Amino acid sequence: MTEDTGRPENARFLRLAWKIGAVGLFIFIVGCFFVDPVSWGLGVLLGAVCTLVRYGMMEHSLKQTLQKENGSRAAQYALVQFLLRELLFVVVFVLAVFVPWIHPLGVVLAIIGSLAANRWQSWEDKRQGRVDKN
Repeated sequence: MTEDTGRPENARFLRLAWKIGAVGLFIFIVGCFFVDPVSWGLGVLLGAVCTLVRYGMMEHSLKQTLQKENGSRAAQYALVQFLLRELLFVVVFVLAVFVPWIHPLGVVLAIIGSLAANRWQSWEDKRQGRVDKN
């Protein structure tokens, strides 16, 4: 728990996660009018889950990097974690391209849609004057 707010440490992540889900649902609904709903839905779901996993990995990496004593080891750890997150994107994109029942555009739009969810979260935090210190 954080001392000043009384909320769990992952409250910010959870607020962002439901926004990513809402944006993904919007992308899914719009896309269903144009392509096969099953492959489109699997693509959007894969993109949204990949984004959530990537944000979770980023948060964990940041916490672990800040706990390192040695600066060069911290930089090395952060670089390896960054490369793992990028590798996750590559694997997801390759999977989307080569698996016929996953729509690649759904994956791409869900990942890009996470940027909209991130902006939405920033706007909401700014509007409410909320600044997390964790």
